[in-house]
Amino acid sequence: MRHSELSESNGGSQAIALKFHFLDERKNVARRCIAGIRVVLNERATAQGIRERLAWLLDGADDGMERVLFYSGHGAQMPGYSALGVIDHMDECLVPYDFAWTKETAITDDDFYHLYSDLPYKSRFFTMFDCCHSGGMTRDGSRKVRGITPPDDIRHRLLEWNSAEQMWQERKLPAINDNFGGTAEEKRTFMGSNHATYRIGRAMRLRQTSKSDYTKLPKNNPGP
Repeated sequence: MRHSELSESNGGSQAIALKFHFLDERKNVARRCIAGIRVVLNERATAQGIRERLAWLLDGADDGMERVLFYSGHGAQMPGYSALGVIDHMDECLVPYDFAWTKETAITDDDFYHLYSDLPYKSRFFTMFDCCHSGGMTRDGSRKVRGITPPDDIRHRLLEWNSAEQMWQERKLPAINDNFGGTAEEKRTFMGSNHATYRIGRAMRLRQTSKSDYTKLPKNNPGP
């Protein structure tokens, strides 16, 4: 089993060091596991550095194999853009060392979408997020979750002018998938309370089958 440890902060580095101390105290476990572990810390935990570690982590994965990612650092949310350059969703993200509030310098759900797309069906990929805003894994997906506060220019992009009220208000975003089934809680888990947030680790771009196509699928096939 391969295991990758990522951290862009001093606190995260301490958390990872504690994990290695735990392994070192259990020599038999350490001998089997440490050879399959890769770590990237602090200034080396750039967006490119993290993506390279993720590619290494999943390279060669086959049916029945397991891969584990542990991230310790910061999380954030930022506006996401359509192909036409219009803000139409929110992206939850992990925050690399060189994070600059852009898609290129963030690790978003799209990164996990590409990772999942290449995995064999019967392999397993576990992710653990130890951060102040856990990438949406445990919180409600709204813009008010505890995380890195966006700078004023980024925050302003999430607002729109209400001419009737003569005031700025939160921008209304379209739902990611109106045909997404399940309960209100399940929708919140995958798309946030506004139904317009790509929650990290959910690979929502794999879950946008139209209702007409969905009804044609075999009922006994659980899907990915």
